Amino acid sequence: MHCPICHSEQPADATTCRVCGNRVDTASQAATSSTLAPGTSLRAGAFVIEQVLGQGGFGITYRAHDVVLDRAVAIKEFFPQGCCSRVGTSVQPIPGAGASAFQASKVQFRDEAKTLARFSDPGIVHVHTVFDEHGASYMVMELLLGRTLIAEVEDKGPLPEDDAVAYATSIGQALMVVHHAGMLHRDIKPDNVIHTDDGRVVLVDFGTARAFAAGQTQKMTATLTPGYAPMEQYSQHGKFGPPTDVYGLAATLYFLLTAQAPVPALDRLQEVPLPWPSSLRPRISTQIEQTIFWGLELRADRRPVSIEVFLAALTGLPTVVAHAPIEPRPPAEQRPSPSARIRAIEAELHHLPEPTDQTALRVRMQSLKEMLDRSDRFVAPPQRQCPQCNQATLFEITGQRTDRCPICRSGQLLTRPASAGLSPAGGNRFCTQCQAQFLESQDASTMTLIQTGPTTDPWTQWRGRPIERRIWEIAASGKQSLNPGWRCTNCGLEFDKDGTAARLVRAREGPLMTYVGQAASLDDWHRRARGLPLRRDVHDLKLELQTLEAGIQQDQQRLSAAQQQRAALEAELARLRRG
Repeated sequence: MHCPICHSEQPADATTCRVCGNRVDTASQAATSSTLAPGTSLRAGAFVIEQVLGQGGFGITYRAHDVVLDRAVAIKEFFPQGCCSRVGTSVQPIPGAGASAFQASKVQFRDEAKTLARFSDPGIVHVHTVFDEHGASYMVMELLLGRTLIAEVEDKGPLPEDDAVAYATSIGQALMVVHHAGMLHRDIKPDNVIHTDDGRVVLVDFGTARAFAAGQTQKMTATLTPGYAPMEQYSQHGKFGPPTDVYGLAATLYFLLTAQAPVPALDRLQEVPLPWPSSLRPRISTQIEQTIFWGLELRADRRPVSIEVFLAALTGLPTVVAHAPIEPRPPAEQRPSPSARIRAIEAELHHLPEPTDQTALRVRMQSLKEMLDRSDRFVAPPQRQCPQCNQATLFEITGQRTDRCPICRSGQLLTRPASAGLSPAGGNRFCTQCQAQFLESQDASTMTLIQTGPTTDPWTQWRGRPIERRIWEIAASGKQSLNPGWRCTNCGLEFDKDGTAARLVRAREGPLMTYVGQAASLDDWHRRARGLPLRRDVHDLKLELQTLEAGIQQDQQRLSAAQQQRAALEAELARLRRG
């Protein structure tokens, strides 16, 4: 058994965590879960959680339903293990684990979403939106049905050379789009590539992606995967550029062909040899093997200068590296031959962005505009107006003392004079209408039900028990939860007072039934009943709208730039073919 808060291991019979003092018994575990329950709604009901797809060190990925566009999506929740805990649906940093680090990591999570939102390439996972809720951030992405390349190799073993090179080419073409946008992925590995059921090869997990300035030394966070990370990633200061991702791509191809990850760069620096792929699996062509070793050079300036050059080398760069005892050396000239350049240009032309169907995006934009327009025009109704039935029948129940009979809820409680000489068994307070009798304590803090009139069944368990006057007064109002709050006398809607919010505890019908147990302001309950976003969500919805509008504008600019690039490449291609 583990503590749900600090995740430390506990004895099987423990009731309290030995580390943080949190309850760890079964009841507490049931109330505290590390994942959202199926059916949980997010973003004012726009998304509904269906099931958990996976859970890693920094987040949980769910399959969910996009209610607005009626489609299946994947939602990645920011949930760094060991740094936060979940109470209900809320995510909270663990005290002492560093709240500032938690918030900084959440900003990085949102940056990942912004990075991905820049791309509309089929080889890069598409991000629809990102928003904050329940103390966490949520990234809504396309749902990729398929499996990672590492799962494919684990299932099939080393892949045939043609299949492995085809995968590397698809990954490389997606990386060219990333690099042309001035970004690096920095975590290319088989785990981060998904082969979908419809045949796409998609690059995912851009959590470590960063912008780069060509040829300049930069400071970047040292986030890496041993075996797939080059030497420059082991330092926060280094020359980062396309050769950084070339190393990860070459390492991934090495794994696809051998089912083994390359020796980590730090170990190779200590002269631990990197086995040739052909020594692990015969019948790998010399050209492919030498190109892989070129991409795995420890020094960035000895690797191919770009993904294009690396892919051209895979398909037949004439000048290749010679075998060396430990580390092969690249060609003296990294510029490809005309035939290789022709192949690289043809690959670039094939991968230039094409117009995409933006119908779904425009539908979502229109929906957001209408929703925000309705939200701006919304005027909060009077406090006594019920959010569900819209009648002025919502009353606040405070538990303050009145003289109304809690049994019949219409008669008045009168005090029997002491001169009446009645015994305590007969009670000292009685109802003028239903003849219920109570014994009130001397300090008037409790009352005991002694006798009821005709309506007896619901009150059997109350008889003979001293109960606080506050509870009797709430019962007299007809509120079933017996907590201070609000009750509609028309439709029976009930809220409990929860700090400054109102927690919905009873709804017999209507649009609010699915929100029982959730807390919000009365103003927000009116918004929910009308299908409007909560006040705290309005900012995120406006940000989503701005992101969508900016994305469409960027797509238009990208297509315009692609047309110019296509013209230049076709002109160069024509010159090379003539010459």
